[in-house]
Amino acid sequence: LVKEFVDCTITRTKQADTTISLRMMNYLWKNYLQKIDIPNVVFASQLKASLELCFTYDDSQEAFLNVTSNYLPSVQSFLQFWGESVEVVSSDIEELEIEELLIHLRKFNSKVFGTLQTNDLLAIITHFFPEVSIEDDKYISNISLKVWDKHKEVSDFLLILKETSNNEDMSIDKAYEKYARRKSPNQVIVGKRYFTKHIIETLGDFIFDDRYILQSWFV
Repeated sequence: LVKEFVDCTITRTKQADTTISLRMMNYLWKNYLQKIDIPNVVFASQLKASLELCFTYDDSQEAFLNVTSNYLPSVQSFLQFWGESVEVVSSDIEELEIEELLIHLRKFNSKVFGTLQTNDLLAIITHFFPEVSIEDDKYISNISLKVWDKHKEVSDFLLILKETSNNEDMSIDKAYEKYARRKSPNQVIVGKRYFTKHIIETLGDFIFDDRYILQSWFV
């Protein structure tokens, strides 16, 4: 099985600076098993020992030397994007949907991420950032994007909503529909769950039954 993995995934090269870290190799192994739909039956230590029979391993770098993979660019680009654009926040309501992240990744590099799917994204995040909490394989908790201030976007919309709406109770669902209609097709839309949580936290006593914005807020 390891030989098949090597044949399908790893390419030898004569370039001295071409390496694959042990952590990256473990990810490529998991990704390979997922694609052929079989469980992981090899311990990490066994995999490393088997790969050391095929390639030179440098303990100081914790990496295999003179090897590369066609699967590396998307992972490396993702790690670059994460390092430059993602920040951890302490807000209880702050979250990023996997689909929102995927849209921004495609805007960042459509060539590399054009075919990336949400399950691929989940696999990368859970492997390289195991400390990150992901709910229902959809919501990444306490994470925000530096290039997209969701909090400000919803707050700005609330100002518009207050100025343009009739003085009557309004459901949060209806408010979200109004928000979504204001967005152009090529713009990223804040997810409904975050939108709802933000409004409930911001408007406080002007919210009834966690579903309605009271008429008194619009006055």
